[in-house]
Amino acid sequence: MATRSTGLVFGISDTRDFDGVSIHVNTQFDWSAAFEGLPDEVNNRKALAWDTQTVSLQYFGAGATLDTYLVPGSPYMTLKYTNAAAVFTSLQEDITAFEWVTPGIDIFFKNKSKLVTLLVYFDEYDELFY
Repeated sequence: MATRSTGLVFGISDTRDFDGVSIHVNTQFDWSAAFEGLPDEVNNRKALAWDTQTVSLQYFGAGATLDTYLVPGSPYMTLKYTNAAAVFTSLQEDITAFEWVTPGIDIFFKNKSKLVTLLVYFDEYDELFY
């Protein structure tokens, strides 16, 4: 996982190495999460809070925000969009499928080699469909 001015990048590593004591997982960037209209500038993101186990980041611009709550090593992430249209980008290959699994809740999308499932919950569901 890494923060860039264009959004939060994350992935699932294809390799794991065991040295007899520890498991090492290489960093790999497969996907990017951002929002429509996010300025490509370093000063449109900031760390809101952090401690030894977590970090909360925020991307902001044009009245929209993307808040993230991250735990190093966790396979789960929380992305909270406010007044923003979510943009997910494959950094490895073209996205080959995108489907609502449960209308309004679960989405999955995949590229040729990886499947990502998002659990999406909307506070104001009706406002999505004008």
